[in-house]
Amino acid sequence: MELYEFLYTDCIYESAMATMSLHLTKKGAYKAMREFLETGYMQWYNERIIYGKNRAYGDKFETHGHWAVKSIEVKE
Repeated sequence: MELYEFLYTDCIYESAMATMSLHLTKKGAYKAMREFLETGYMQWYNERIIYGKNRAYGDKFETHGHWAVKSIEVKE
């Protein structure tokens, strides 16, 4: 059986990728990734509006972050 995992790290220099969720379909994993990133982007954008461009997490969204969808094989 094959599962798909949504992986994420907020800093590629200081931490490893972590499994955020597991899904039966690739579409489900990408949907979870999109929802996670949209929520994070809206939080980042709103904080930029409130606190100013250079104070809230830098000038770019997820500058050092990384995300991916990977298939894994489930064995008995």
